[in-house]
Amino acid sequence: MSGPKSRTSVISLTVWLAVVAAVFAPAAVAEMPRAVTAIDGLTLRAKPNAGARAVARLGILTEVIILKRAKQTAMIGGRKDRWIYVQADYCPDRQDTSPYCETLVKKGWVADSYLAYDERFEPLSKWRPGKIEVEVQNASWSYSFDADGGFQFDREAWEHAGKNDHCPDEQRQGPYCVRIVKESGQLHRYRNVVRAGKQGGLLYVDSRGALCDRLSSAAARLCDR
Repeated sequence: MSGPKSRTSVISLTVWLAVVAAVFAPAAVAEMPRAVTAIDGLTLRAKPNAGARAVARLGILTEVIILKRAKQTAMIGGRKDRWIYVQADYCPDRQDTSPYCETLVKKGWVADSYLAYDERFEPLSKWRPGKIEVEVQNASWSYSFDADGGFQFDREAWEHAGKNDHCPDEQRQGPYCVRIVKESGQLHRYRNVVRAGKQGGLLYVDSRGALCDRLSSAAARLCDR
């Protein structure tokens, strides 16, 4: 039978183990800020220096995760800017250091002014009437633009729906559930990146001055002109 002294020792050991566990427990992974490249062919560099080795060239609308920022500003491309260390492309587990994950991820330095953050977008009050129409496999969507920078976005997607999948009766078409999204609002722009609400997402202005969907390519120009 243990007395008060023994119980005190057990309690002390329990508290000590809890403190150790708290100190050495892995820290929660904080959500890193995100941005997209604001120009096509943005160079990702090995060091925060314009003459440093190029790690990769990023296509427009490439999503990057911001890992850290240089403390001091520097002259980059003839103007005062700040170097930002980013991770381009996305590896699902940011703690994964396996070779497989590393092949999916490119890390390097870019100039801060070439990244489009949410707070950098400003209303686009003047554009031209136009339309973009996209059709891929089981989904299609379209954007309509007004002269005052307003937009309308319509999306229709046909998804396989099982008996237990939530799909209103009016949206069922045989084995499919037809998901329809409609949104309207004002276009916002930073450099050549344009945001069309939350559902539509991001567009870009190409070298010809056309407003294009992110799936646009030289082979399939999905643009408003």
